[in-house]
Amino acid sequence: MPDHSLFIADRNFLNGRSLSPLLSTGVNRHFLMRAKKSTAMDVVKRLGRNDCIVELATSADIRKKDPAAPKVWQARAIRYQLPGFEPQFLLTSLLDHVAYPAAELVELYHERWDPELGFAEVKTTQLEQRPALRSKLPELVNQETWGVLLAYNLVRLEMAGLASEANVTPNRISYAAALQLVRDEWIWSELTKPGAIPARLRDMRAALARLVLPPRRRSRS
Repeated sequence: MPDHSLFIADRNFLNGRSLSPLLSTGVNRHFLMRAKKSTAMDVVKRLGRNDCIVELATSADIRKKDPAAPKVWQARAIRYQLPGFEPQFLLTSLLDHVAYPAAELVELYHERWDPELGFAEVKTTQLEQRPALRSKLPELVNQETWGVLLAYNLVRLEMAGLASEANVTPNRISYAAALQLVRDEWIWSELTKPGAIPARLRDMRAALARLVLPPRRRSRS
């Protein structure tokens, strides 16, 4: 993990043996994850309603496998409930409740699946549900994979620029529609004189501005 980063993970990754090295090495590394139903926590300090510092014990099995693992460790526990779901607890090493408000961390945790949406955009939208690589040699497989990723990131780069100009988050831009516009312009550019390409790119970006989606609905259950 790089320094100055936040590790967001599912509850199955919650254990002191994994998290202790994360916090004791590097600079400004933190975690944010959901607690299991069986997670035992002792409240050490209350920070506010549904927000407190807790102490957790490392299981004997983990300490047997790793004697260096701490017997107990502290985290911040945030209780929340989404409509239609049971109450949940988030655990995090971001202990400062003023610098890192609980509501913002809850919102951030539920962006954890965004990378999965990116994978779907590559496999389903960009590769049109045909993710098999055509190449049969290792070096050509590498080349083809890099080509797929470069194409994806170039489209994303255009979307990020548009999002900045429109003052919205990048996930407010439709990837499928943006990809189609870029593909169309690519085809036209093959038949266009080089001097006309900058004007066509400006037109494409103006068309991209019509692809801003409404904010995500958080109230669905």
